[in-house]
Amino acid sequence: MNEDTRSDRPYKLGDGSYTTLAELAAALAENHELAGEHIERGYVQKWIEEDLRDYDARCLLYTSDAADERSSVD
Repeated sequence: MNEDTRSDRPYKLGDGSYTTLAELAAALAENHELAGEHIERGYVQKWIEEDLRDYDARCLLYTSDAADERSSVD
């Protein structure tokens, strides 16, 4: 996973556009409600896979999602 990898197609969140995973992560942390909607609908995952092409980051996000689902069942 490389936080400096740039996408040619920026991720749009609210009024901002983000081309790196680090930029997007900071924006998501600042806007919890909108971030939740984008994550639940799979928009962030799709951008990481298709535009950023950072499969290591996608795997980490998938692992985190799975852990969240297990903890909500308990």
